[in-house]
Amino acid sequence: PKLGDIAARFYGDPSGFMDVIGITGTNGKTSCSHFLSQMLEDCGIIGTLGWGEWGKLSKTLNTTPDALKTQRVLAELLKDKKKIVAMEVSSHGLEQGRVNGVTFKGAVFTNISRDHLDYHGTMEAYLQAKLALLNKPGLAFAVVNLDDFYSDQIIAAVPETVVLWGISVQGKTLASCECVRAENILHKVDGIEFDVCWRGNSLRVNVPLYGDFNSENVLTVLAVMLAMGV
Repeated sequence: PKLGDIAARFYGDPSGFMDVIGITGTNGKTSCSHFLSQMLEDCGIIGTLGWGEWGKLSKTLNTTPDALKTQRVLAELLKDKKKIVAMEVSSHGLEQGRVNGVTFKGAVFTNISRDHLDYHGTMEAYLQAKLALLNKPGLAFAVVNLDDFYSDQIIAAVPETVVLWGISVQGKTLASCECVRAENILHKVDGIEFDVCWRGNSLRVNVPLYGDFNSENVLTVLAVMLAMGV
């Protein structure tokens, strides 16, 4: 468990100089990290398809590299003048301490469904592994999918100091969070179209992506951007 902290110290604590967004969940991690990298300036990626920047990735063996490699990659991204890192954080990575020593600014929970039970044993243990992301030092905001079955348990675990953002494509809102909703969703030949509603404002959005799940991914990315002041 100490390897991450030692590696972070060795590499000069790179995550302390960037805004690292940890993205966890069963599905959508890779899409969200790549969309964020395309939307935000100077945003690097660490995840399933590799690490680096969108369109120029070096291979990784795991979604979340081991503790030593994670710090080395963060140091490289910092050297490359990245200000933000969209990082996929797997339940294995959390459980095995691969992100120990990483300072996260944001935590994103896309959805939780049956996965990796061969490793975690039960859904409860799988969820608990993912919730560890909320106890990382420096966390400023968390984005949670309100339509997800486990959202209540995730929200209950969010520390009071962390600003909670919720997304929903089913019209759900919550008094305790900043809610970003998609309404009047249309699936068209050239992609998805919907109204984004936030703080009483509404805006029609067109995205050249397909599938219900991408409505959720796009909303998630929008919520992260709003949480970061974009």
